[in-house]
This record gives sequence, structure tokens and C-alpha cells, in this order.
Amino acid sequence: MEGVLLALWLASIEYGVSYETLYALAKVESNLNPYAVNVEGKSYFPRTKEEALYLIKGKEKYDIGLMQINSYWIKKFKLNPEWLLNPYYNAKWGAYVLKLCESKFGYSWRAIECYHRGEKKANPYGSYSARVCTILYGKERCWRVKS
Repeated sequence: MEGVLLALWLASIEYGVSYETLYALAKVESNLNPYAVNVEGKSYFPRTKEEALYLIKGKEKYDIGLMQINSYWIKKFKLNPEWLLNPYYNAKWGAYVLKLCESKFGYSWRAIECYHRGEKKANPYGSYSARVCTILYGKERCWRVKS
């Protein structure tokens, strides 16, 4: 767990994004599991890198690792999925994607939605950002959105 928190902290510094926001995103995305994968909408929490790689083998659409980097980014930037199972490398790409969204939408809930859904589908405040908000500020300070 210490390595995961350090990875998030270093990535936040490198890309100039909030550590707390990165932490909340990782908590929602993978529950801080560096080997988490989502294959075609189904979440898995393997215990090893090898298990995670087996689950995505031959699949077109998936999210991988601590920050659940989407196969869209993997293809676009020619990333090696195995590398994304390293929490440091994954946190850096998560911070990079968040920075892209913040560059477009500012430090806002829409940027958080952009991280999850992409720029074109980013709502001003949706069920995803409500989950992140709850981690950041607690349930009583965040209003829920039905999806």
C-alpha cells in the first residue's frame, strides 16, 4: 500500500495535479489495487501481474491497473499493458490523463467526469464525480446523481 501512495504522490507532483484527487480517483477506479482490470465492463481484482495480463490477453477494450488506464490511451500512446501494472507508471499516466482533462475543463467536476468518460461525454457533475466527491469530502457534503 505504501508503494501505491508514494506512486500517486510522485505523479501528482510531476503533473501538477492534486494528490488528494488522484488518490480519490484510484480509490474509485481500482480500490487502490495495482493489478485491477476491467474487461468489457466487468471488474476483476487479481493478486498478481500474471493473472491481470491473462485476463486482458486478446481483448480489445479494457482498463488496467491502479488508475484503470483505458485501452484507448494504451493504443493512442502505444503503451505496454504490462508496464501499466506497475503502480508508478500507471499513476503517471493517470495523472497525465487528469491533467489533459483539467487543461480542457479546469479544476472541476467536469474534469473528473472527463477522466472517467472522456472529453466528449464529460458531464458537469455525474454519478462518477459524486463517488469521487464522497471520498474527498464525505457523503454529507456531496449530492448524488442518479445514472
